[in-house]
Amino acid sequence: MPTITDIPIGLSVEEIIHAWGTERARLLAPSLGNNLRQLLRQITANRWLEAAINYRVLEVTGRGPGWLAVAGARLDSSLIARYLGQATHLVFGVCTLGEKLQQQMRMNFDQKKQLQAVLLDEIGTLLLYKLCDHFEEMMCQQAKARQLQASGAFNPGDEGFDISLQGRVLELAGGRDIGVTLQGRG
Repeated sequence: MPTITDIPIGLSVEEIIHAWGTERARLLAPSLGNNLRQLLRQITANRWLEAAINYRVLEVTGRGPGWLAVAGARLDSSLIARYLGQATHLVFGVCTLGEKLQQQMRMNFDQKKQLQAVLLDEIGTLLLYKLCDHFEEMMCQQAKARQLQASGAFNPGDEGFDISLQGRVLELAGGRDIGVTLQGRG
């Protein structure tokens, strides 16, 4: 099961503002831009990012109306069965930024630095999307190199892919190997 670390990932203030959209960006005070710059510098200087991706490529071992089976696990999902019904293999992946950024965000909330905490949460969300995009691009390149076709990402919680399958997908991806577990499940 491949684990990828040392992933160069970052954001600029301009990317954050672009993600916010024109209406929200129009209301941006200069001091907020300065706060973003300072937080981005702190993230880099203090090494708060420990980006990692873990994934497994598993053979489809069974299929039926509304389900696919891999590695002894049955995935009841109309979405997966509809779009991946002819697939021979599925990739199960999980991405994380590590714990340090979240710990810093919590510390800021505890110290009544709400603005910094909320901005760190926003930055973390955007970085996680960027990391997931990086993973999807990697999988597309690997599929192309093997003359296969990649479908794009499907996530528990998407319409037709019940959120209750999140734990199973996380297990199939080897999330625990990079410290990712479901909340409330050690």
